[in-house]
Amino acid sequence: MSKKVSELSQEGDSRADEFLVDLGAHVRAVRAQRGMTRKILARDSDVSERYLAKLETGQGNVSILILRQIADAMDMNLIDIHQRSGTNLRVLNMWPRLAEFP
Repeated sequence: MSKKVSELSQEGDSRADEFLVDLGAHVRAVRAQRGMTRKILARDSDVSERYLAKLETGQGNVSILILRQIADAMDMNLIDIHQRSGTNLRVLNMWPRLAEFP
């Protein structure tokens, strides 16, 4: 692998890591604002406490479907989580369409 390709890969990894940390911090903050413990959110979203802990610390690469379960449990939608988290990735431009999922 050339040095340039390696540098681009590392830059992409860094942005992805930053995104996951920001997203996790936002989920944790919203959970706290709503007075929910991780245990309650786990129960209401049908997502394990361990998975939530990884998400909230930026260590978990959350799927969109799991994120939707978490958003639903906090009476939010995916667009709210995206907009309020301060994240900005091009792939998220499709999120308005995701809000239409049942």
